[in-house]
Amino acid sequence: MLTIKKFIMLGLGWLLVGCFYEPVSPHQAVELLIKARQQNHTVELKKAESLIQNFGAEAVPELIRLFSHPDPGIQAAGVYELRELGPLAIPGLLTSLKSGDLTVQKNCVWTLELINSPHVVPALLPLLSDRDVTLRVRTARAIAILGDNRGYAFLINTLADPNKDVRTLAIVQLSELDDPRNLIPLIEKLADPDPFVRMSAIDALSRLGDARAVPTLDTIRQEDTSWQVRRTAAAALTVITGRPTTYINQDGRATSP
Repeated sequence: MLTIKKFIMLGLGWLLVGCFYEPVSPHQAVELLIKARQQNHTVELKKAESLIQNFGAEAVPELIRLFSHPDPGIQAAGVYELRELGPLAIPGLLTSLKSGDLTVQKNCVWTLELINSPHVVPALLPLLSDRDVTLRVRTARAIAILGDNRGYAFLINTLADPNKDVRTLAIVQLSELDDPRNLIPLIEKLADPDPFVRMSAIDALSRLGDARAVPTLDTIRQEDTSWQVRRTAAAALTVITGRPTTYINQDGRATSP
């Protein structure tokens, strides 16, 4: 007969089993990671991360699977876990570069960039000819970060693309490099016919923080035909010089950005 005491002990037993249960496969560990991320459960997240690191290379296919997840945050979780695995993750990432799935390929490129192993550059170079321009430009940045000048040269050449959106994309990727060589190409883009390209170049110069850009930015602040570009230039000058700077707004009044 099941007494009250036995019933309580049985319940405690099941509770302890639940508390100490650990996933027994990489798939279960990654599922725990997803659940912990979605529920913002710090303890479970640490547990999942520890399990994944213990599985090592066995967890790589399951983490790459996250690159196709509809939630970008879960995709990023896969990227960061693979980065922590380092060289163990590289073979699987190089295989998935050929998947033909654009989202998977972009996340593979990002992860390889973070792992920072220059020997993967030969595997990345074919993506510079991919039909998707965002993948081409994103790969060029990774190659540049990995220390191969062909990536940087690709981005510089892309600044002359006839498509304004592609030029803007190249500027954004260049700005991520924080490379002093960016100064002259970015200043030259201040003469671009498209105001949004000019604003992207100004933002990149602001991030670069090189005082040699100040005279040209000041000219743009005063003379550009777009009040939005003038405002962006004034904001950049404030950042670079540390002094408040005004511009003429759309109403013809001098104001701070």
